[in-house]
Amino acid sequence: MDHDALLLPPFAHGSGPAPGLASGAAPDSASDSGAANRRNMALLVQLRWIAVAGQVATILVVELWLGIPLPLAEMAVVLAALVLLNLATQLWLRRIPDVSGQALLVGLVLDVAALTAQLWLSGGATNPFASLYLLQVTLGAVLVDRRSAWVLAGLTCTALLALAWTHRPLHFPGHDDAAIFSLHVAGMLACFLLDAILLVVF
Repeated sequence: MDHDALLLPPFAHGSGPAPGLASGAAPDSASDSGAANRRNMALLVQLRWIAVAGQVATILVVELWLGIPLPLAEMAVVLAALVLLNLATQLWLRRIPDVSGQALLVGLVLDVAALTAQLWLSGGATNPFASLYLLQVTLGAVLVDRRSAWVLAGLTCTALLALAWTHRPLHFPGHDDAAIFSLHVAGMLACFLLDAILLVVF
């Protein structure tokens, strides 16, 4: 459901600039690349805070408004892990001047893992928010090198395939098939809107 609006100039592939940069020129040294990666890691932190807030809001709507029971304790553990990861990353960024491309990839992989866990707990591939994987792939395509981006794409495809086979199914008490389908379509539209807004803003 497994989610500072600043406009981004186009990213240089593998080490693009983060919000607020005036120059879109690609870095020409390891130091410049590390500094750009550091700014991009800060961008991931911002997006992760949005992801956490978005997941909390979605869980509350689904559980309290729609009346669909969710495994709240397990989902709260995933959210707590994301919060701890973000706090640790912020402390780490204050102590280092540069960030490697591998560290960026690790951050993206951890985000994919958290999204996968939340989806597994809430319907797997049938969850309309499964398309949030595309946001992770897009971030990988502009933030890390080509090989790492392919690794991330393969990981998300594998995760989605696995979720089609194994997941914790949702139960919809008091909802007939037509109502369930309508909820699914509404979820798909909400997810598409979220993807579009985040991609344009960041």
